[in-house]
Amino acid sequence: MSFILNTRDFFLMKTFLAIMLIGYSWLSNTVQSATIVRGAEYRVSGNHVFEAIPVSQSSTVRWWMHRTEINEITSLVNRYERVDSAVGISVTLPLFKKYQQHTIYTVFTEENGVVDSVTIQVFLANNLFRLIYEHTNNKNKPISLFIVVPFGQSPSTHVVFIMHGINRNAEDYIAPWRDFAIRNNFIAIAPQFSETYYPSTRSYHLGNMFTGKDGTGSLIPETQWTFSLVGEIFEWVRGKFALSDSLYDIWGHSAGAQFVHRMMLFKPQAKVRRALSANAGSYTVPDLQIHYPYGVQHPLLSITQNDLTRYSKKRLIIMRGTADTLRDSALPTDPGDEAQGRNRYERAGYFYDKGVAINRSIAWQLQDVPSVGHSHTGMAPAAQALLANVSSVGEHTADVVPSSFFLYQNYPNPFNPSTIITYSFSFPKAVFVTLKIFDMLGREVALLVNEYQQAGQYVETFHGTSLSSGVYFYQLKAGNYVDTKKLVLIK
Repeated sequence: MSFILNTRDFFLMKTFLAIMLIGYSWLSNTVQSATIVRGAEYRVSGNHVFEAIPVSQSSTVRWWMHRTEINEITSLVNRYERVDSAVGISVTLPLFKKYQQHTIYTVFTEENGVVDSVTIQVFLANNLFRLIYEHTNNKNKPISLFIVVPFGQSPSTHVVFIMHGINRNAEDYIAPWRDFAIRNNFIAIAPQFSETYYPSTRSYHLGNMFTGKDGTGSLIPETQWTFSLVGEIFEWVRGKFALSDSLYDIWGHSAGAQFVHRMMLFKPQAKVRRALSANAGSYTVPDLQIHYPYGVQHPLLSITQNDLTRYSKKRLIIMRGTADTLRDSALPTDPGDEAQGRNRYERAGYFYDKGVAINRSIAWQLQDVPSVGHSHTGMAPAAQALLANVSSVGEHTADVVPSSFFLYQNYPNPFNPSTIITYSFSFPKAVFVTLKIFDMLGREVALLVNEYQQAGQYVETFHGTSLSSGVYFYQLKAGNYVDTKKLVLIK
């Protein structure tokens, strides 16, 4: 179930809270008082610790709360005063979400007759909910955000964006990411660019860069590009949840994949850790001789060869399902599209080869997902396996190639009947790689990889259909590197 707080609800909430606070504000100009230590404005439902910085250690610091509820169906507003109270410099207060109510708490502290306050909205952890984001540069085009917040959400929680396809079905797209967000401490966000406000290919997966179709007309200010909105939403979410990570990950499928790879090209300063573009139907390739939108030749664009080289150093993972070879009705078939290949699988290879032509030491990865066609639910587990290991907070890794061997934890785990195993390494020449599965007695039950491989990141699928439930181990050997991890099959 998803819940929505719309523009009218925001206005009502702000009006009530403003009236409530006016009676206290005049005191703060005359007498010093305890100050509440600020934290996240958005939090998961539950008990929360609040601390105050008192003027005097000998004075008494008192706390109390008001609660505002806005019905998620009727928008009816109810306000409850002094729903809880406490005394002390540090207190624990119960901030619980009420059933089918947008729930906002105003927490007050008082010392020497002077009041300080903070306002906090709470959400159910591990559940899907919806917010309306009215972005700064275009208040008339609100965006629905479908969000999952994990129970263990903290300042160290990471963010991943999920970009929907041409059907604008963000709620469907985020559904397969709920368990991933919960298990890996991610806030998952799926923005929905509705056809009401973003009706065309131009305004969604071509980034709303030009006033006309396929680059015709004039160049729109960058602040109004849909490419720009992702970073703006990230900073807003980061502030509301008080997150410390300055980077985010982004995954898109089909039209969303087109959005992702173009955003990385046209927004080179985007704070992206890893960008994953899955099963795109068409590409803007890094070629100065090919006209936009199939290349970057355009009189109003100032892309240079150096820009394209920097683009080739981004952490861009091009994912393609090996079964995504059908020429369905959604596949674009203009001459510029057809020049890239007969199907999505071929076009992904064409795009990657264009990147290699720019930079033979390209940081991009071309990732095949076996036996998956044009399915966002089929591609999501492989993307999640690639994202399960997050780089250290604050490190800008967008231009960094993996510099060591790494075996990731399989996903899902436990599993039935199949799971994804991901590993990566960087080495100046090919090395012999084996990936084996063993049972509890050390007997080999499967051989997944047994060949020389070049540096890069790889994804393998292990099928446990013929095995019984139990604990197994997978072991990677690459050159002198050996690592083993546990996986659990439950039938």
